[in-house]
Amino acid sequence: MTDFSNGLDKIVLGGIRFRQLSIQHRNNDVLISLGTERLLLLQNTNVGDINEADFA
Repeated sequence: MTDFSNGLDKIVLGGIRFRQLSIQHRNNDVLISLGTERLLLLQNTNVGDINEADFA
């Protein structure tokens, strides 16, 4: 995803709880994974900006 706006956009991952996710900094991006499965790459996003409030 290239245009995620923190505080405006919500990430919807049906049936997955926030605490199940791995959220990692990758270069200038944030990688969101569930186990070994990569779910989402937020480009040009700071990992410190992503928290449970960003998920619906």
